[in-house]
Parts: sequence; structure tokens; C-alpha cells
Amino acid sequence: MLDMLRLVSSEDVGRDEANVQSLLRKHDDVTEELKIYSSTIDSLHQQAQQLGEQDRDSPEVVERLASIDRRYKELTELAKLRKQRLMDALSLHKLLSESEGVEQWVAEKVRLHVFRPEGLLGYQCLSVR
Repeated sequence: MLDMLRLVSSEDVGRDEANVQSLLRKHDDVTEELKIYSSTIDSLHQQAQQLGEQDRDSPEVVERLASIDRRYKELTELAKLRKQRLMDALSLHKLLSESEGVEQWVAEKVRLHVFRPEGLLGYQCLSVR
């Protein structure tokens, strides 16, 4: 569980679109592993219910199960937050990439338009707007 805590609490959200997508795939693997732990935790609770009343209600068993439940809930919450941060980073990198393409297209159109004799007047009108 400590390895998962390290992974879901990481601040690394990627430096470009491909890196973010790679981190998302790794995050999905961690999320799947968390789901597997859920059934293990349920199994522990069932085992505790099968203990004798004295053992089942002992502070050691009650506290240990409560601690596991708290840690698991913390991990799932951190995983949700990390997923959202990664999705936000992916959206940002896509926006930056697409806006760069649009800027290049506009610059090309302006360059082509300026070098035409009739384009200079059109460019001046365009720049005034």
C-alpha cells in the first residue's frame, strides 16, 4: 500500500502530451490494483466476522480494520485527485498543441497575404480590427 500511496500522491503531471498519456496508463494500472485490494479488505472483514465474539470485538481487531479502511479510503481519494490532475494536464497540453498549430496557420496566411500587392491593404485592415 505504501508504494501505491507514493504513486497516487505524486506531483508529476507530465511535461508533454505523450508523457501525460503514459502517466495516465500507469495510473489506470494503480487504480485496477486498488480495486483488487478492495476485495481483499472485504475478505478481511468477513474473516473478522467469523471470529469469536471476544476476538471480533477486541480493540486490536477493530482498530486494525478501521486503520485499513481509513488508509484505503485515503488512497482512493488521492487516486481520484491524481486522475483529475492528469486529465487537466492532458487538456492543457492538447490546447497548447492545437493553439500552436493555429498560430502557425495564421502566421502563414498573414505572410502569404502581406506579399501580395492587394494583400498589404487587407493586412492593414485585419490588424486594425
